[in-house]
Amino acid sequence: MDISVQVFLALSLVMAIIITLLFIVNAIFTTKISAKFRYFMWIVIMIGLLVPLRPSIGNGIIDISNFTPSPPELAGYSTPEFDAIATGETPEIPPDVTRQDIEAIEQIPFQTIVFAIWLTVAIGIISYHLFQYVRFGRSIRRWGEIEEDENTLVLFDRVKREMNLRNSKVQLIVCGFISTSMLTGFLKPVILLPEKNYDDGELELIFRHELIHYRRKDLWIKLLSVVAMAIHWFNPLVYLMNLSLQTEGEASCDQEVLEMSKLKSRHSYAEVIIGMIGGKKSGMTTLTTNFYGGKKGIKRRLEEIMAGTTPRKSTSYVFLAVILLLTVMSGSVFAMQTTSATEQNTTEESTENNDDDIFELAIAAVGGGIVTEYHQLSDDLLLVYVTYDDEIFLVEIDLINHRVIGLSIYRENDELIIDDNPQETDETSDTDEPIESTESVESDVDEIPTETNPAPSPEETQISEISSEHAVQIASGVAPGRVVEVSRDWKNGRSAWWIEIRHNGMVHEFYIDMETGAILEHEFELDD
Repeated sequence: MDISVQVFLALSLVMAIIITLLFIVNAIFTTKISAKFRYFMWIVIMIGLLVPLRPSIGNGIIDISNFTPSPPELAGYSTPEFDAIATGETPEIPPDVTRQDIEAIEQIPFQTIVFAIWLTVAIGIISYHLFQYVRFGRSIRRWGEIEEDENTLVLFDRVKREMNLRNSKVQLIVCGFISTSMLTGFLKPVILLPEKNYDDGELELIFRHELIHYRRKDLWIKLLSVVAMAIHWFNPLVYLMNLSLQTEGEASCDQEVLEMSKLKSRHSYAEVIIGMIGGKKSGMTTLTTNFYGGKKGIKRRLEEIMAGTTPRKSTSYVFLAVILLLTVMSGSVFAMQTTSATEQNTTEESTENNDDDIFELAIAAVGGGIVTEYHQLSDDLLLVYVTYDDEIFLVEIDLINHRVIGLSIYRENDELIIDDNPQETDETSDTDEPIESTESVESDVDEIPTETNPAPSPEETQISEISSEHAVQIASGVAPGRVVEVSRDWKNGRSAWWIEIRHNGMVHEFYIDMETGAILEHEFELDD
């Protein structure tokens, strides 16, 4: 899994834990923390969900790298031929499908598909809320009427002056399809009033409440909250965070409105809120404020309004500092993953440098060309595809000794034609001498006698020959598979063990020198 995905999921998990912790704190210390500070704590968490960067200290608490598989030492491009080799099946490729088509399809990783799904849902959530907001705005323009009552406008201007908002361009609009006052409009803010007769005292409390929302830019905070929900749509606790943010936002406005009010004003304010219970559905959206805010949060708001006491600020500051510290330092939970990623990048760079040496060895064996594909058949065996002069060569490399131990030409009919010396122009030559090219390749055998060398006598063969078990061990070191057949044979004028091994969907045939144990010849082809 990509490091960015791991960090994102870890961030969402850690923030879910902090959200749960804040719910517990608010349930236990409701009367100890003021509504304003509860609102600020939810804003801190919301910002934490939006900002992915965190400072990290120490080695972290959770090493999320343990939950994801490590990449292989040598990872290549996947093709149907390679997949068939790995599973032991014969590759079947439709004749109308080209290699370019296969590579284009297989280059789409699973992570890209998951990202596309996540992005689609995120865009859908944001689009839905924006659509509701635009539709609500159209309803206001169609059915709303600008407030024309002179006494109401004079009262509204007075409240704005007292709150240092004289130059604000907030308008008053009366709407018949809403049951509670609210603030809406990001660029052209308006305060909406239901068609109801309020006295001047009630209107003043309503105006102060909505203008506090305007002064604090609560509409933009609501928009950021929607974005946080869209980004973390798979996390159910984020939706609960959004609901608590809206509720505490209204309660904090109540607190600010009543900070300088007398007990009589508190009763009037509570009556205004109670009078909005059970009204018509307002048709509002998440991107508006709500003076009423629903029955679930109204009980606690009324209790705090009528209590008339303000919690100690020192206690509220302590809890706000704790939540802020937990959010900022949440990156330390998965700091080990960041360290591991750095070490992994260093290891990958080292592996890539090692791969370059191996690829240069494969290109030298062919005499030129470029490496187009490669696949690790075992811990010590690598198969490299080299394209050169309109031909595809399969180079088999010993990863332990960094030597070429096999060379063949790839054909479209999946036949592997062994050609241990493809650039040798002398057809009578049948030795494993190094290939004559601009760069020489080390051979498995220092010198293999040709057919003109005298064959050893039977007595010498019996005295010096290696056992069949030893020969099988030598062959299995190159292709550790299932031994099918072992028999005596001759190769290049020398007595040899002929061994057939089936390994990774391929048939390997070895000629092992009975005297020296050297591999005189190694052929391999796809298993039919």
